[in-house]
Amino acid sequence: MTILLWGGSGQLGKDIQRVLADQHHVIAISRSECDISDSAQVLSTTEKHRPDAVVNCAAMTDVPGCELHTEEAFTVNALAARHIADASRIVNAYLIHISTDYVFDGNKKTPYIESDLTAPVNTYGITKLAGDHFVNAYHPAAAVVRTSGLYGIFECRGKKTNFVETMLRLGRERAIVKVVDDEVLTPTYTRDLAGQIALMLNGKPAGIFHATNAGACSWYDFTQTIFSIAGYTTRLERTTVAAFGSPVRRPAYSVLENAALQKLGIDRMRPWQDALRAYMAERSDK
Repeated sequence: MTILLWGGSGQLGKDIQRVLADQHHVIAISRSECDISDSAQVLSTTEKHRPDAVVNCAAMTDVPGCELHTEEAFTVNALAARHIADASRIVNAYLIHISTDYVFDGNKKTPYIESDLTAPVNTYGITKLAGDHFVNAYHPAAAVVRTSGLYGIFECRGKKTNFVETMLRLGRERAIVKVVDDEVLTPTYTRDLAGQIALMLNGKPAGIFHATNAGACSWYDFTQTIFSIAGYTTRLERTTVAAFGSPVRRPAYSVLENAALQKLGIDRMRPWQDALRAYMAERSDK
């Protein structure tokens, strides 16, 4: 199968390439090759390669940056998604579009399922949700895959690091590390998500899907487990979002349930603790 990959330079895109490389021909499109804000360029590139499937990981994921640059965020997260969906449909290619848990407001206290009402609370979530709607409208046979708290071996293009590596660095540099305990989510290993995407490419299910590692934790809980696996004795203290002074509102609870994947019998996402241990083992082998 020939797969066209948008956003291949990010941490998820790179893991998708290494997971799919053995069985598929993956064509990762760089920014220099195509301006995804230009519908004509997107269509021309897609028609040139005539893929069997398309995976769109391209996004502006810098949450504070989206607040400062709303037009750019809408262009990348919404309009580009529309262009990619339209081009994929025109060449009759299956599409997987990567979305986010930030389409929800966080007021629910049990895991969100795919049919729950969306109500994003920041520009990142608003623009990503707009992209989801465009994908559904322009390519009804596509899959929108919402995920959460990504981290992986490869560098995140926008942030240049990930939460795990940041906490490990702080654990080495500081005597006390404070982490928020009132935001709950499911951290997700990009290699696991790439494997789930590979499985979906085989069956080509359409609709909205949640795909995260299993379980839930606060950022504090996650850091506590990171330090435990790493053998760090650094003092860890709880703090709140308000005390931390975050400039952007985020959902306080954004745990996703992989209900649609489970219904199809293709949910392969393991518990987040097991995924983190696998990540820590892999990073130590680098």
